[in-house]
Amino acid sequence: MLCRVGSWMLFGALCALGASLSNTVQAQVNILENPGFQSGIEDWENPPDRPVEWQDEDASDNPGSGSVKLSYTGPSNGSTSTSLIQCITATPMVEYRFGGYFRVPEGQPEGTEAQIFVHAHTTGNCNDDVAAQVFDLGSASDRWEFRSEYFTTEEFVTSFRVSIGVFKPGGESADAFAEVDEVFVEERYNRSNWLRPAMSASWYNPDESGHGIMIHILDGKSAWMCWFAFDSSGDRAWICALGTIDGDTIEFADAFTVSGGAFPPNFDPGQIAENPWGSITVTFTGCNTGTMTWTTSAAGFSSGTMPIERLTPLWGASCS
Repeated sequence: MLCRVGSWMLFGALCALGASLSNTVQAQVNILENPGFQSGIEDWENPPDRPVEWQDEDASDNPGSGSVKLSYTGPSNGSTSTSLIQCITATPMVEYRFGGYFRVPEGQPEGTEAQIFVHAHTTGNCNDDVAAQVFDLGSASDRWEFRSEYFTTEEFVTSFRVSIGVFKPGGESADAFAEVDEVFVEERYNRSNWLRPAMSASWYNPDESGHGIMIHILDGKSAWMCWFAFDSSGDRAWICALGTIDGDTIEFADAFTVSGGAFPPNFDPGQIAENPWGSITVTFTGCNTGTMTWTTSAAGFSSGTMPIERLTPLWGASCS
């Protein structure tokens, strides 16, 4: 049954429609200001007035950008000397990803680290005394190293204080410095619903094995799908769309079919046409179940609804 649902459809559809997808899908947004230190440290505060130096050396070798050099001077008690701070708005019950590029040049005291902290606060301006949640990353590599991690906010979190600085082992009095670049905080998905990366899968109606849909969660706000079905004459039909995520539902407002293809080597991308088909709504009721409803006025099709169940898992991504 698996082959009947999925053997012939995915790669042909995505190759034929790849240009449409790549032109429509948006990258995830870094919610920090001046995360790459393009020409200085604008939008970052330095309340303790610790040594911070902008430099034109960039982690990604971008000639139009730079990075920051952060120093820890004087004796250390085994803590982090944070220099640059930025307060940003947070959304409760959402998964975030944060990180950046870090480097500790050779010659620094052993154990020196470049670090980034995210302190989650219950007030909108990061001014409550105790952080509700604290997340941190660090690196001691003498080469630029990219590090990232995920975390999920609790229901009472409304702001983040993002701090970058230098850690130096306790008892060390020699000055130390580290470099940081391309820091980021990105929103991933809302924890209160089922819409997470693991929902990317093949789905079908067990009572109608032989047709089904593939859904790919692109980010916390959008998804791509193709329904591999048949029209009323029995001809194969690929019905695809880019959708918007809202809670536990994905709205595919502008579904379309494709025509004009031919088998290689006679395939000509210029002959592919997108034909408006209708709209599709997928609502998930759990990790493995949901409902699919569609409305269409295209010839050879009719509107309807059906239950759907997961057919395949996504390797390495748990939905529980």
